Amino acid sequence: MSETLMYSPYLAALPFAIIIAVVIAAVAAFLVARSYSMKHKPVDYPLNEFTKLDLRERTDVFVGSHVTSRQISDDRDGRRH
Repeated sequence: MSETLMYSPYLAALPFAIIIAVVIAAVAAFLVARSYSMKHKPVDYPLNEFTKLDLRERTDVFVGSHVTSRQISDDRDGRRH
């Protein structure tokens, strides 16, 4: 007893559907990549008109760090302290 595969119109249309899907995906990927790579003109924002910055104090703040300091020893007599 041998079984034969029946002809299906959906099976015959599958290669064309795959080709169309690949073309649509390639076009969409090209358009997205092009939109991200376009050079946009930077916006000229007048910061001096809308901000008030008055620096009167100058300090350095180290957040999340540890600073170790050592006294430099005088090495004239050949010994280290």
